[in-house]
Amino acid sequence: MTMLRRGIAFFAADATARAIAFVVLVAAARVLGPAEFGRFAFVYAVVAIGLLLADFGLTPLVLRQLSRSDRFDARLFWSAAGVNVVIGASLYLTLVLVLSASSRADVGVASVYGLVLVVQAVATSIDAALLASGKAPLLGTLRVAGNVVLALTATLALLISPSAVSVGAAFTAGAIAKLLLTALASRNIVTWARPSAKVAVVLLRRSAPFALAALVSFLYFRIDIIFLRILADARTVGEYAAAYRVLDALILAPAAIAYTFFPRWSRDRRVGHDFAYVAVTLITLGVVAAVGLAIFGPRLSDLVFGTSFGTTGDVIRILALGVPVLFFDVVAVWIAYSRGRERGVVIVSAVALVTNVALNLLLIPSHGAAGAAIATVVSECVNGLGYVVLLGGLSSLSRIKLVPVARVALPPVDDR
Repeated sequence: MTMLRRGIAFFAADATARAIAFVVLVAAARVLGPAEFGRFAFVYAVVAIGLLLADFGLTPLVLRQLSRSDRFDARLFWSAAGVNVVIGASLYLTLVLVLSASSRADVGVASVYGLVLVVQAVATSIDAALLASGKAPLLGTLRVAGNVVLALTATLALLISPSAVSVGAAFTAGAIAKLLLTALASRNIVTWARPSAKVAVVLLRRSAPFALAALVSFLYFRIDIIFLRILADARTVGEYAAAYRVLDALILAPAAIAYTFFPRWSRDRRVGHDFAYVAVTLITLGVVAAVGLAIFGPRLSDLVFGTSFGTTGDVIRILALGVPVLFFDVVAVWIAYSRGRERGVVIVSAVALVTNVALNLLLIPSHGAAGAAIATVVSECVNGLGYVVLLGGLSSLSRIKLVPVARVALPPVDDR
């Protein structure tokens, strides 16, 4: 199977898995309403930040190392997984204790959904092993199966006891199912070795730039949820979070390309020069998607989330402006990682984050969810410009020729 076919297969499976999760979130939003869904969205955003901290940049580092090696490095794998488990468990306890003291209304959701911090500590390492072994399509299929468990559990939860806590429990059940399935599928790839403290220390030192880059990059996308919770109310959080779910669904294509081809880019640095062709294709698709959202945003909001999400349609229209740049950004960060430019990613993302924070503080008090959307779009543009500079400058992009991506950007490789 060629890289292109693997990418398409992984995209199709991962898109299906994410579509299932998206439907669950939409159903939860409609059943729970803006306020209760806002409670879940707040914890969801906080836990997502915790997942980045728990990972500490080890997943991309392990993926890059496994991709460059002909043999599976069991000691590296289990040392990294052990570090992730310790950090994840610590963050889970910290989250529950902090919310117990500061926001008792949210502690129930956090105590249930926060368990994902521990589950994902191992799951992300297994995902890296499967991707490095060229098993991206299989990984996508297992994600679908795990999210079927999520959908079934969420359906029961919303029918029997609809609440933010029950939705959180359903997502935790889905994460556990995916972990078990991927562990079973990787049993012939992942071998056991005793974790090494020395290896763990080396990994932590080398993964620090990845961790900081991932955290800063993620914050400029998600910190608006936290600012909305502080500066506005739960309903506003729910309306904005619902709109952003639409963008989460759209970025499946660039994410699938990045995950599938990162091992190839890591092994052969010359492939990274073909990034320009991929970028043009993704930006073009992003423009098409943005036009569609700008025209049909409010209708889409009413159809999917219901009329109670009053400003969500307008927020979708604003967020649509940044979709072309967002598509570019998603792949750009993985190209930078493959070239060993994770420190540059930190700088680019930090500038975008500062821009986002400043605009959130300025715009949310007076414009609510719309203000947060404007801040996100502007920060995405800043981020995109930073990657243009980091990955070769405007001069390299000016030499792009529009050619089929299948022929130039995604060259085939033999099965492994």
